[in-house]
Amino acid sequence: MEARLFFSFDVESIGVHGDPFAVGWVVVNDLGQELESGYAGCALGSKEFVWAVDQKSGHTSYVPTGTTGTIADLHWVMENVIPTLPPPNCASLDAVYSAFWKAWSKWASTGAVMVTDVGWPIEAKFLLRAIAADPKRKENAPYPVIDVASVALACGRDPLGTFDRLPSELPAHNPVNDARQSVRILLECLSAKTEMCEMEDGTLLSATGADECVSCRNTTCAASPATPEYPTRLALDAEETIEIPRTAAGILRLSGVSGPYEDGTPDFGLKAEKMY
Repeated sequence: MEARLFFSFDVESIGVHGDPFAVGWVVVNDLGQELESGYAGCALGSKEFVWAVDQKSGHTSYVPTGTTGTIADLHWVMENVIPTLPPPNCASLDAVYSAFWKAWSKWASTGAVMVTDVGWPIEAKFLLRAIAADPKRKENAPYPVIDVASVALACGRDPLGTFDRLPSELPAHNPVNDARQSVRILLECLSAKTEMCEMEDGTLLSATGADECVSCRNTTCAASPATPEYPTRLALDAEETIEIPRTAAGILRLSGVSGPYEDGTPDFGLKAEKMY
């Protein structure tokens, strides 16, 4: 199978519903090899930004004109995000959009799939604003955008969990590092789905013998040519069958069958028989 490319990105904004000001991205293949990383961020005090002073504390913050971010959001960003960022490399928010879209366009042309973690609302709004700033961007707008949190949930992980980071994924809140961690988690989940699935009773099934996993409902769980159906028949005498306990898939009957199959696969194989 042709290698897949993933374009993972993360946006920093002033609060969950506030304005964006920085974006980071990494591009990896399905082996986790990083092919590119990039960052675009506005200079504080650039023409889109005005300075604001919290009258209670006297703390100077910055806020884009018309932002929906609060003073509390601004303070959190100043304390937790700004120290992790490289020097600003864009003169305006429009320049941030342009730098990002140039990178995306390059990799989209190679078949890369866009990835982000919990894409609503921050990353989704970033993409919408970038397109609004230049409607021609609709021509190569990402579709689909894979949500890492949803994939993690399908693999039994907490979609809002906090996961350990590799050294290359530190510090947190740097959008390049966050994007790097997100795509690693995605690849771990995809790898788990193709290596092993878990039955409801805790029994582990190798993906090479699973066409559908009771737990994850992964119907493309790398069934091998020798085991094209659900692996619920065991290598028993052809006349002997065994019924296993009820699962979400119903009562399953197991028995031995022999090849070759229609595709020419020889020798012994496994075949499913669902009783209902």
